[in-house]
Parts: sequence; structure tokens; C-alpha cells
Amino acid sequence: MKVRAIDAKGDWDFGRGRQSYKTDLDAIMQLNVTHIRSWYLNCFFDLLAGIDWKNLLGQKQTAPKIRDAVRRELLKIDGVTGVLNVSLSIDEDRALIVQYTETTIYGTISGSTLVL
Repeated sequence: MKVRAIDAKGDWDFGRGRQSYKTDLDAIMQLNVTHIRSWYLNCFFDLLAGIDWKNLLGQKQTAPKIRDAVRRELLKIDGVTGVLNVSLSIDEDRALIVQYTETTIYGTISGSTLVL
């Protein structure tokens, strides 16, 4: 598995040849971030991809729906074999942080993604 690398700002990384790509476990970890941050109906080549953040954020009692949506997105990633845990928290700036533990073809990994 190989995906184009993204930098700390979320922009694609270009101009460094093979170093502009991530492979294996690093690729899965990056795909986790991009899948979680993807908005439903916002990808021009796959309008059904992503999470319906517009309708989930800002409403009450949506935490279970958000966890289920994140779980579904993570399971779409090639190499992810299962999602063990998804938890949510809000930081001091009221941004949503998604934490997850999943099993992959490379082993079990945990990660955290800032959504907004």
C-alpha cells in the first residue's frame, strides 16, 4: 500500500520523490486521519464518502452516531481488519478529538485525530 504523504497542515507533500509517499503502517495511519476528516458529499469523485459532520456536529446526543460513523469509515480502509474502540473528547477550543484503536494487517494501532 502506498499513499501520497500529507504535511502537518494537511497539504499534499510533493517534490521529494519516493519520500513524498507513505507505505504500509504509515499509509494506514495517514488514511485514518484523512477518512475521519472527510466530509460527506464533499469529495468530487466519490460523493458518498466521508462522515456527515454537518448534521452530526452541533446537535445533542450524537456521540453514538459519530462513533458509529467513524467506525464505518475506518473499516473502509484497505488493511484495517477491525476497530476495537472509538472515543470522543472536546478540547479547550471546542474542537472534536477522535481517538481510536484498530487492528490492521500490520498489528494493533491507536491514534488520535483533531476534526475541527
